[in-house]
Amino acid sequence: MTLAAAIAATALSLGTGASGRTDGAVPPASGMAATVQLDGGTPQDAPSKGVMQAQERSFDRVLAIVQAIPESMRPAGYAAPDAATVAALREQARNAQDPGAFRAAVTQLLASTGLSHHAIIPHDAVPDGDVGEGRHGMTLAVIDGQAVVTRVEPDSPAAAAGVEPGWRLMSFSGDPLQMVIAPHLHARTARERLVQQQALETFVAARPGVLVEMEFLDRGGVPRMLDITFDEPTVPTIRFGMLPPIPAECGHRIIEPSERKALGLGDAAAPRVGVIRLGVWMPTLAPCIDGAVDALRDCDGIVLDLRGNPGGLGLMATGVAGHFLGDPVSLGRMVTPAVTLQFPANPRLVDTKGNPVRPFAGPLAILVDGGTASTSEIFAAGLEDVGRAEIFGGPSAGAALPSITTRLDNGDVLLYAIGDFRSARGRAIEGTGVVQGTDAPPALADYIACPDPVLRDALRWIESRSASATATPAPAPAGEPAPPDATAPAAATPSSP
Repeated sequence: MTLAAAIAATALSLGTGASGRTDGAVPPASGMAATVQLDGGTPQDAPSKGVMQAQERSFDRVLAIVQAIPESMRPAGYAAPDAATVAALREQARNAQDPGAFRAAVTQLLASTGLSHHAIIPHDAVPDGDVGEGRHGMTLAVIDGQAVVTRVEPDSPAAAAGVEPGWRLMSFSGDPLQMVIAPHLHARTARERLVQQQALETFVAARPGVLVEMEFLDRGGVPRMLDITFDEPTVPTIRFGMLPPIPAECGHRIIEPSERKALGLGDAAAPRVGVIRLGVWMPTLAPCIDGAVDALRDCDGIVLDLRGNPGGLGLMATGVAGHFLGDPVSLGRMVTPAVTLQFPANPRLVDTKGNPVRPFAGPLAILVDGGTASTSEIFAAGLEDVGRAEIFGGPSAGAALPSITTRLDNGDVLLYAIGDFRSARGRAIEGTGVVQGTDAPPALADYIACPDPVLRDALRWIESRSASATATPAPAPAGEPAPPDATAPAAATPSSP
């Protein structure tokens, strides 16, 4: 179970409002807590003695886990809960009249410590059936308090209906989006932003074949009421807990003059830029990533789009980093009570056909957003720290740690971290994430004016670097080993083992 999955479940349980939908769209699960039956299925105005005891034991179990965290794994800003706070929250948890109130007390306890990778997974968080396997084809992000369409997949239901990036989604199946945005309107921490983002994605889920009425404001502020029929995913999907299905997406393309024009960029002497899109870190996608890099080796720059990528197999980051680093520089380290795991890049010195090559040496831009988490953050932070890549978009989810779960006496599950990750420069990604470093990330006005301002900013940066950056060197002659990548920062290179 990932933190994102747990937070999605928690956001559903602690949300507000219920829609009573009957159209196949997944209702906001905010009403779930209100319908939970306590003490053997009998609705109660006050908890029974048995429920109170179970809730108290559950609270104490969470507290014990929090207090047992080794000092080496405590994040910066960690604060042990004081006795008065613990006593007040224990009383609140013990006497909670419904599961939502109990979870609120435990969530407050966790928040008081500064621990970002701890969350409660409600035992009743999964609705009957699936949580919406259908595809609408939009990527949504909460920007300036509104649900903004930041990407529309080609040939998707949303594209067919005429939806464009920069539009704002106002209602879904008659329910205003503010139902899910308002409770987290002033989200500031990475965890709060992740709650908001995952609650939004779950709110707009529906099953294949379901027609949902959606209200938008287009870029000009004109209301648009559209009927969009969800279809089957076009690529295989995987599931993380309560999250909507995640496409196992991998592909590449060259930025064409028409796309540059749409982004408001000139095409005079434009560098040749390739884009690699990766939706999740799965071993089955490794050949696709390798092939994409091979296809783009002659480009002046590469954009790696990790927006919405929730992570996956952590050690894949070292192999993919090797496409861009010629030395086994460290991306960071994961520390657990049992072991310290290093993340050294694995330089890729042959292509998919076995021919000797050098890692790509041109400018590398990495795109992130609030759905970029875990392995994606380890990869992005690591390459940024060693000076090999520039980040655009964000902030990312700030959820980079491994975690396990334990079931509590009240039936809920506590997800908690079992390690601490530090990037190559020793910074903590957990709870903060990675974010665009050149300028502030695009705001709402940028999305209204440009279909993809994050990509636009990345292309501008590559263009500014192309005059001074050296394009990928020619492959080494057959039979000769490829030399190390001269672009890797010497200061980041570890000593030989």
